Amino acid sequence: MSADAKGGFALINTGDDLFEVADFPAAILKDFSSAKDAKAGYKCSRFGLFWADIETWDCQLVAVTGENSYGTLPHEVVSKLEADSQHKLSNAVRDFWNHYAF
Repeated sequence: MSADAKGGFALINTGDDLFEVADFPAAILKDFSSAKDAKAGYKCSRFGLFWADIETWDCQLVAVTGENSYGTLPHEVVSKLEADSQHKLSNAVRDFWNHYAF
């Protein structure tokens, strides 16, 4: 009896991903005007197979300034956003390929 090894192909995705959540509240924009052209969102580390995220972790609130760009937020802004139910990670805009990874 012999055992034959079968070859396979797997596409592994790793890195960071950005997920928009909502606009910044007016009260924050009043004190943090540089966020007026950005959206509040999360930057998360991710691991996936064949373009579909399997796991995301280390999610941090950021200012999403473009499809692949973001800016860090001051601690006081993060604290205010975390207290607002509209800016929770569960409200992040995710597509089909990364929707179920949390």
